[in-house]
Amino acid sequence: DTPSVRTELSLQEGEPRQHAVERGPASVPVIDFTGEADPRAALHAWAQERCRRPFTLVGAPLYDFAVLRGGASHTVLFARVHHLICDASSMALFTRGVSRLYERMLEGKEEPGAARAAGDYGRFAAGEQAYLASPEAAEDLAAWCEAFQGLEEPSLLGDPAAGFGRTEAVRHSIELAPEET
Repeated sequence: DTPSVRTELSLQEGEPRQHAVERGPASVPVIDFTGEADPRAALHAWAQERCRRPFTLVGAPLYDFAVLRGGASHTVLFARVHHLICDASSMALFTRGVSRLYERMLEGKEEPGAARAAGDYGRFAAGEQAYLASPEAAEDLAAWCEAFQGLEEPSLLGDPAAGFGRTEAVRHSIELAPEET
């Protein structure tokens, strides 16, 4: 739970405003596809359909989570988040955090549902600003500038002016072997 995940949009005098909403513990639905003729296909079809749904941008959460069961050794955490609250780097951090938490629960070092203090971006940003104003940052910058001196500009694989233009749903999957679950 972080302020960015609790971000909702509202309209004030016709203008969008963002604010963090206080919520209690989130309830994540568990959806079981094991009774389907092809559980994995049904699970993936459900996830694709869900990803195509637009978010309600005003007065609603900008995320959607569910645990999807597709078999005895096939369980998926479905996570759909709006780019307003989570970019690719944030999603990588989220995924890493969920994986670590899951491992700790398997090892008996963490209780499911235990309250945990999340990182606060404000504290991170303040620390980053302090670093950027420090002599250490100036030394690091000089070292990197020296390391990259004389290198050519990188080649780009596309026309940055054309933009990316992707609107389709994107899915990232990690398959765990049964002994890892």
